[in-house]
Formats: sequence, C-alpha cells, structure tokens
Amino acid sequence: MAVSIRILPANLANQIAAGEVVERPASVVKELVENALDAACREVSVETEEGGRKLIRVVDDGGGISPSDARLAFERHATSKIHTQADLDQVATYGFRGEALPSIASVARVRLVTKCAGEPAAIEIRIAAGVLEEQSETGAPAGTLVEVTDLFFNTPARRKFLKRAPFEASRVTDVMERLALARPEVGFRLTQGGRTVLDARAGGPLETRIVDVLGAAEGARILPVDLRAGMLRVQGFTSPPDRSQPTARAIHLVVNGRPIRDRALQHAVISAAREFIPQNRFPLAVLHLTLPPEAVDENVHPAKLEIRFRDGRWIYEAVRRAILDALRGFAPVSAGPARAAPQEEGAAVQEALAGYAARISGATVGEGALAAGTAGTAESAPFGAPSIDAGFGAAPTFLGQAHETYLLFETADGLLVVDQHAAHERLLFERIRAQADAGGIPRQPLLVPRTIELGGGRRARLDAARDAVARLGFEIEPFGGNTIAVKCIPARLEGADLATLLAQVADDLAEEEGAEALERTFRRALATVACHAAVRAGQRLSREQADALVQSIEATPGAATCPHGRPVAVRLSRADLERRFGRS
Repeated sequence: MAVSIRILPANLANQIAAGEVVERPASVVKELVENALDAACREVSVETEEGGRKLIRVVDDGGGISPSDARLAFERHATSKIHTQADLDQVATYGFRGEALPSIASVARVRLVTKCAGEPAAIEIRIAAGVLEEQSETGAPAGTLVEVTDLFFNTPARRKFLKRAPFEASRVTDVMERLALARPEVGFRLTQGGRTVLDARAGGPLETRIVDVLGAAEGARILPVDLRAGMLRVQGFTSPPDRSQPTARAIHLVVNGRPIRDRALQHAVISAAREFIPQNRFPLAVLHLTLPPEAVDENVHPAKLEIRFRDGRWIYEAVRRAILDALRGFAPVSAGPARAAPQEEGAAVQEALAGYAARISGATVGEGALAAGTAGTAESAPFGAPSIDAGFGAAPTFLGQAHETYLLFETADGLLVVDQHAAHERLLFERIRAQADAGGIPRQPLLVPRTIELGGGRRARLDAARDAVARLGFEIEPFGGNTIAVKCIPARLEGADLATLLAQVADDLAEEEGAEALERTFRRALATVACHAAVRAGQRLSREQADALVQSIEATPGAATCPHGRPVAVRLSRADLERRFGRS
C-alpha cells in the first residue's frame, strides 16, 4: 500500500539542503529511479532517446501512488518519506526532500501513470512547464511510469549547455550502473536509442552484478572484502594487484544502499592499494558500508551524492583495513612484494647489483618489438615531464639484462640501470603523439574483426569520444548490446590484449569538459596505447636492441620518465659503488 504524501511544514522544509536537482538528463534519471527504489520496486527499466534530451521513460513495479496523492506529488516539499525532525535525522530512503518531481515538471513535459495494487484504475497526469494539462483515469499495471519529454524546452539557455547526445547518454549509463551496483536485489534495464546498454537481473549476488555492470573481464578475478568493526560492516570486492585501473573511477562506494561520492573513503581505498600497485594505478572496488542511519547525515548535498559521517576517521580506517586485508590475503600467492617507493629505489637497485656485478648477456634476439620504435628522435616531452635530460654520457657499454627487465650498462662514471618497458613506452608515446598531432596514427586492418564485450559505461564512453578513438588508430562498430567489433587497430599492436586495452582507453577518455581537459584525457589514452605496444618486462633483448633503445632515449629530450611518471633509468655513480665496497 502506498504511503501518504504530505507537504512538509515550513520549519522542517527550511532545514533541508535544498538546491537544483535537474542539471541534465542523468540527474532526471537518478531522481526518478531513486523514487522507484523507494517505492520498493523489484524491477525498474529506463529508456532514453537522444541522450535523454528527447525522451526519458522510467517504469517500475513498485507500490505506486494513490489517486488522492498523485497530483500532490508535483507540489514542492510534498513527500511521503519524512514528516518530523526525527525522520530527517534518520533518513533511510533515497529521496526525502519532495523536490524532484516538481523540479523536473517545471522544465519539461511530464506524463505520470501510476496505480496501487488493488485500485480499480490507474491515474494519468500530464504537466508541461509546471502547469497541469490533464488528469484522468486509465488502464495500467500496478507500479509507476514517468515519461519526460523535451527536457528544458521552456528554458533554451539551459538546453544549449547540454552536450552531444553520446556524452549525455554516457552520464545516464554511469548513474544506472552505480545504482545497479548499490542494489543487486533489484533488476535494472537501460535502453538508449533502441539499444540495450544494461540488463541486470534481480536477486543475484554482488559478484554477479559486478559482471552484469562492469563486464566479464572485471568480474572474472575479484577479491572478497568483509570486515566488521562495531556497528559498521564493510563488504564487497576489490581487484587483485595485477588488475589495476588507469583512473579512480572504478571505485564504487555505497553507504546503506545509497551510492555516494566521498573523497576521504576513496583515498582510504587508494591508500591501502598503494602498498601493492604503482603510484599511477588504481584499484577497482565495489564496497557496501552498512551502519546505523543516525551515524550518517544525508542532508548535506542537494543531489544527495555526498554525506557526512558522525565519526569519519574511524570509518576511514575501517575501509582502509578492509582493503588491506583483502590484498594481503592475495599478495603472497601471485602479487609479490610491493614496488619500492621512489626514494628507496636507488638503494634497492644498489643491493641487487651486488649479485650480478658483471653478468654478460648472451641475449637472444627479441620478438622485434623494438624494431619500429627505437629509430630516430622525438619532439619535446608532452605533459609535465621533468626537464632533466636523460643523457647518459659517452656511449654506455652494455653489460647484460637483469631479470629480463632491467638493462645494465657501464658508463664513464659508474653504472646505469634502464627499465626496458618504461624506456620503450616513452619512445613509442613520443612517436604516436607526433603522428596523432600530424593527422593520425597508422592503422592495421584486422583480417577478421574482433568482437569485444565491455561494460555499459565503457561502451558509452567510447561512443561519446568517437573522434578521439579514431585519432588513436581504432576503427570500431556496434555489434549488439555492449559488444563492439574492432576492425582496425593502431599499428604495432598485433597480439595485444584488445579487451583490456580498450577498457583502459575507455577509462582514460573520461567525460571532461573543455578543450584542455579533453586533450589531457586524449594524452592519457595515448600513453595507454604506448604501454600496450612497448616491449614487456620478461622479454629478452639482444645487445643491438639494448644499445638502440638507450641511444634513442638519450636523443629524446625530457625522457627521464615514462608517460605514466615512472623513472626510465637509475644511475649508480662510481663514488656510490666505492662507498658501498669500502673503497672511498
């Protein structure tokens, strides 16, 4: 039975963190789907056209709205969620302000059809720009349908600030994915432009929902997280150290069933993972925090995306400990020891060198990965690279290869250790950056197109950044659902893991506004392509390849680091060696 809707008294309404909740189609979808969840629905479906500018249709099988309350639902501060100050202090629903429907109806054409179980007929209401046009009875199943058309039709100044349809569609997908990860017991379906983007069935475990939302590749190897600390429980999953992400956008936080943004908790996750993954990489994490409602203040942000904890420091430490426990349980199996912090790497390399002082490599010829990437010089370093030149002095002499990862050279003043992957990655980055700026990266057509399934958010981001994807050297086409067909790839990427590569590129091409931000994300994606094309750790290199690599790095201004910021080389001066061996 539907709960009665009432207009809040003025003294209570004035204590609510009010604000504009309708910014773009994605915010409309968020508010309407949250209303469906508050109505105890088991299934909710969303359909959009033109990224939501033309149409947003949300259908649920929840409790519906009674005939006496249907019109009242469009009045400001009319809500069934709270009635007293005590209710506001212990909010257990998504919505409680009574602002969503009136705000949406004031800037669009809205059609509401709702029916409570047991009622003889449904109620249909049509409103345009906040004005009631029609109210009548109609036939419909129990539940609610809200149809929003021509968003911002009466406020053209706001409408013109909307982005292209693919961009707005990607924002809608993000909203639906976060809600779907927060409520695995509810079925979610999203259709955009006639194509099903998300289809997550109700009632499965969280790990199944992660596969439904983020894709099979992300859900294939995830580590369980489970920690109890007093009244707090932290549950969910995180990625193992060898499956880190290029950005922090794969960290999903849910508090009492509500997806939130919280920089402190995000930092807790990243801080814990930093013991196991490099500085420029991030974990995937889907974490559900459960704690008493009175320990959380949800009346902070107009869109209810941010909350305040009564004891934030304690919760921070609990989240950090939960991630640490999950990663430490996995690390001894296959992750190995954490990489040394930058300030410790010099000492670590010095210790290692004592074991293979003059190892001479009879290295076999590699797989040719260096052949196309080490010739010639590159232009100046791109974004923020140190101005330190990587010059190594007169013709370093190649001594050998350590752990099939580090190249050892003798210099006039000591020893030089080069990370072969970081060095080659920098060279390839400079080359493909210059090619992209000059008109396009050379492509390699595939004899048989590769089909790849991505999560809906990544699929939508690739759609939104179609021009940038083409600049990177990819040619992709829709292949049904969230599957794409890859017809061309950047040259030199034969044999690369395209599913992982394109997933990372989609994350690199996050939706940022402004020319500088878009170029920054494009450079990030270039670095990802270069990383996948570069020679890997564990690959044997010949003397000729090692010499060619160092000569090319020496001729590249600003090549002290790879595009992700890791050092290319570590020097050990003769004085350092003599001190360590007691010769100074």
